[in-house]
Amino acid sequence: MDATTFEDPAVIAYMNKNFYPVKLDAETKDTIFYKDKTYLFKPEYKANEIAAIFMNGQMSYPTSVYLDEKSDPIGPVAGYMTEKQLLPVMKYFAEDIYKTKKWEDYLQENFK
Repeated sequence: MDATTFEDPAVIAYMNKNFYPVKLDAETKDTIFYKDKTYLFKPEYKANEIAAIFMNGQMSYPTSVYLDEKSDPIGPVAGYMTEKQLLPVMKYFAEDIYKTKKWEDYLQENFK
């Protein structure tokens, strides 16, 4: 996705306007400090424990994790996505649609 989706001008513009993007190597052995806690590499996950938490233990790459305005995880979205697939996902989270509408309903209403 780095060489394709994240190079798309529409994705770049929407992401920079609505998100604070951070790339995390889930398999890092570095210690991560996040929200006053320390997260370490866990051999059983073959990843840093914060990645396992953000991904609900479903270790799949690539996965995009969306956080709310308090930096709490909203949810992971696993799998490679094109720019046409990613833009509706970003809108769903950035515009707080996820708070009032199920993903399936959002898709059905907007992408028939």
